Amino acid sequence: MASEIEAFQKIAIYSVPALLGIILHEVAHGFCAYRLGDPTARDAGRLTVNPLPHIDPMGLLVFVVTTLSGALVFGWAKPVPIDTRYFRNPRRDFMLVALAGPCTNFLLAAFFAFLLWAGLFFVPESFWLSNSWAISLLLLCKAGVFINLGLAWLNLVPLPPLDGSRVVLYLLPPKLAAGYAKLERYGLVILILLLVTGALHIVLVPLMDVSSRILLAPLHNWPLHQCFVMRYVALDYGLARTGVAFAEGEEAPVLPVETVHAARFPNRHAFLDALAERIVALRADCCVIGLPIPLDGGEESLSCRQIRNAARRLARRIAIPIVFENEALTSEEAWETLREAGIPQKKRRAVLDQESACLILSSYLAGRGRVWDASFSSLLFFVLFSQAMRAIASTLFWQVLLKKRAGKSFLTLFQDRASPA
Repeated sequence: MASEIEAFQKIAIYSVPALLGIILHEVAHGFCAYRLGDPTARDAGRLTVNPLPHIDPMGLLVFVVTTLSGALVFGWAKPVPIDTRYFRNPRRDFMLVALAGPCTNFLLAAFFAFLLWAGLFFVPESFWLSNSWAISLLLLCKAGVFINLGLAWLNLVPLPPLDGSRVVLYLLPPKLAAGYAKLERYGLVILILLLVTGALHIVLVPLMDVSSRILLAPLHNWPLHQCFVMRYVALDYGLARTGVAFAEGEEAPVLPVETVHAARFPNRHAFLDALAERIVALRADCCVIGLPIPLDGGEESLSCRQIRNAARRLARRIAIPIVFENEALTSEEAWETLREAGIPQKKRRAVLDQESACLILSSYLAGRGRVWDASFSSLLFFVLFSQAMRAIASTLFWQVLLKKRAGKSFLTLFQDRASPA
């Protein structure tokens, strides 16, 4: 249930900046073309912020899949129709139309960064800390910065049909531009390979890092900057003692905190109260509890039922999600890790539960960090592959653009193809 709520929250936070970025990107293309003399986008009803004329079902599906998977948030809208015959200088004006989209995304990223600055500098810190919905607004603005920077840099990659290729076409001599334009029929296939293999990340990650640091630099030392980081606490729960581990963010190292001994408390309720106090003191956003799930998939043991019962009682004491992570053989692995680290046997017993909690949390975060599971991967590959096939089958635009017989319409070209030799 907690994971379903978290997935819904991610879509709710990412959908607003993503829709704005994708739709205004296309509107910018059409508006720039209109200002340069091409009314095609206006006549098609695409110069509007209403998302319905712009939504591509495939692109929307990919956006939902990548948002839920935790991977690079990715999606697209229907391309805005452009007719270069209306342009006075087709090559130059086509390049300007292409650049209008990424420039709009850069401006949107700066706008969301400005909202963050204004909110953090002019609104009291107590307001943000006392309202969870207000923190969601800050996260939405931060997502707007990164999503729009990602859209801008991705579209500036010089690979047809991305906008960066239009700039390259303008800079290349006509003969080289004609050969380069032929890559468009394979462009989406190449883009899929670059995304799947991670090669595109080698280029995009440094650009994203530098540009986001520039926009968010004033916020790095701000006290509320820590609100953007998801804090995790893990419990290796036991009737005698419980190990506690903590991580500030998915990329941060997992650190042991302490071992809480049940014998130091008068009863089980006081013991659970003490665990809840420690979770609250760590300001955790999610609690991960180890559960010894049978490896053979059989019936749960008595210890499993005891842990689930304790988790239900603990949930009444803390206002954060509680999730379970399989801890089968965790104690043995923790003992071996401590032995290899050269820790004496007596000290090993004292910190064994803390180390087990670290392994539980590391396993949970590693599971969250996987790009996507097999079902998401298959669905995403199918969607992108079908989109690539559609692009390969529709290369007519570039043929018209580079046709020596300038001024011929799509209909004329079709007639030329249909007429007998």
